[in-house]
Amino acid sequence: IALVVCGLLFAFAGPVVGLLYGSAFLGVVPVLQILLLGVFALSLGSPMSSYFTLRLGKPEVPLVLASFSAVICIATSIILVPRMGMIGAAIGSTMGYAAAQTAAIFYFGRVAKVGIRSMLVPTGEDFVLYGSFLARVYRDGRRLLGVPAVQQ
Repeated sequence: IALVVCGLLFAFAGPVVGLLYGSAFLGVVPVLQILLLGVFALSLGSPMSSYFTLRLGKPEVPLVLASFSAVICIATSIILVPRMGMIGAAIGSTMGYAAAQTAAIFYFGRVAKVGIRSMLVPTGEDFVLYGSFLARVYRDGRRLLGVPAVQQ
């Protein structure tokens, strides 16, 4: 889901920024696109963080990974921001996020004994779960908003 959302925002960043903020802000489009890569990387972290914190009772693992991300972000930003400005900051942040999530994926795979492919490549069963989730959100949303049910 994150890949689709980030991909669409990446592809249509120019029109979205132009529509929401006006043409004066189109210069931030490359920055947004770089940060979207980092956002996608971060989207992988929440389930792993929950696994380490709640299932294994090891909140220090996400803390170490977040610290690793921060160190990379700070170091790359110190180097890149003076040379590249906002783009350098976006690259530094994205590099920090991506490095920490890559480490998390490999560590999680080892600890949970789960293959990297099964973590990252959705299966048919995953799509069935996504579909039922979206149907439930739609149904519950209509109910909460007071929209009458569709007659069959």
